[in-house]
Amino acid sequence: MPHWYSVIAIVVVTGLTQIATKNRFDRGLFNVAQHALTLAIAILVYLKLGGDSFITMQGEGIAKVTNTFGLAAVIAYAVSFFLNTLIVSAAIAVLDGST
Repeated sequence: MPHWYSVIAIVVVTGLTQIATKNRFDRGLFNVAQHALTLAIAILVYLKLGGDSFITMQGEGIAKVTNTFGLAAVIAYAVSFFLNTLIVSAAIAVLDGST
């Protein structure tokens, strides 16, 4: 199953990237938080839809893995993409005073 350590890894890597690119602290913190939130919700959606680690299908062909987990993975990706777009668009609107 996708492990919650993935969220921690994303937080660490995104945080280091923000430091390396010398982003403003508030924007860097926003980027880290939105990445963590988006990934956590995508994992939750994937698991709730019956998704599991691809390793559980070791030895099976790509068609069987896709048939078993493909729909859950695509929906989780779509939710992640939509949520990320929503969060970033809302932040831009607030910064531009468009709300």
